[in-house]
Amino acid sequence: MPTIYFGPKIEYISGSNKVGCSSKLVLWLVLSLVLVSAFQIAPQSPPPTFEVNVAPMNAPSLCVKEVMKFYVGVTGSTTAPDGTIMQSALYHATIESNSSNPGIASVVPPSTSTGGVGGGREAIFTVKGLKAGRTTITFSYTVQHPVLLSYDTYLDTRDIKVRDCLYQIDTVSRWQKSNGFKPRMVATIHANVFKVQEDGSINDGLRVKNVASPTVRIPCGVGMTVTYSRATISGSQDLNTGALNLTLDFEPVSASTKVTCPLVSGGNTGPGQELQVPQFTPRGLSFGGGGGVVTLTHTVVTDTTDTSTIRIIITPITFP
Repeated sequence: MPTIYFGPKIEYISGSNKVGCSSKLVLWLVLSLVLVSAFQIAPQSPPPTFEVNVAPMNAPSLCVKEVMKFYVGVTGSTTAPDGTIMQSALYHATIESNSSNPGIASVVPPSTSTGGVGGGREAIFTVKGLKAGRTTITFSYTVQHPVLLSYDTYLDTRDIKVRDCLYQIDTVSRWQKSNGFKPRMVATIHANVFKVQEDGSINDGLRVKNVASPTVRIPCGVGMTVTYSRATISGSQDLNTGALNLTLDFEPVSASTKVTCPLVSGGNTGPGQELQVPQFTPRGLSFGGGGGVVTLTHTVVTDTTDTSTIRIIITPITFP
């Protein structure tokens, strides 16, 4: 058989036959290009990714019985074919919560959703300290892939330290002024709470209730009015021994006396006369210990200096 040429001479020898291969090579190249063009998959965007965002970023330590709010949202990110990254907060995303040591601190609710359009985009969780120790709070968001039927979980965590650092203070102070209507005064601080910070420092405001009644009787009616006032407890705690070193400072207490006398004609009550009483200023006190009951002598200054006795009770707050 004669040799057939297609372009440059490339011979394929099989036994005694020789066939020109240039045409076959060109044909296969063309077919390959057609098939690649026909079945080429258009470039696709990568699947979206998600991020759980928790505020506050750094959780401070909690005291036993103290609570703290955490605000959790989810951000979704998608990448367009041109490489543009788009992000947005997710509405109605279900967030789950978990405490690695629920005996140290609890977290509620176990799951909740971020808000809808027009509402807040964060789910709100409450963590409560129960006992001194450490735990990790985990907030998670799970996504199911519709095609692969697999799940991806995105999460963020906060390490929580719980301390015995809340104390209740109750005080009762009684004294009697030595002149004027010689009023008997009672000042009380009832179930106020102060906190020991992580460095052992203490500085909290307290509310003081004041009551006064005159002891000198006259033909006229005498009534006394005193205001609520404030006190400040400050100092420190030895973090090794737990011993407290405290100072209790009182603001001045405003008071007034109203004297109402009967009129001469008819015996009716007159309008009364308001008399301002000099402010009572209980002096500051310093005391220490690890809690319990302390009884101290307390000086109160107006236009006179009078002595009282104050009873102070310091109680650590524990759970339950």
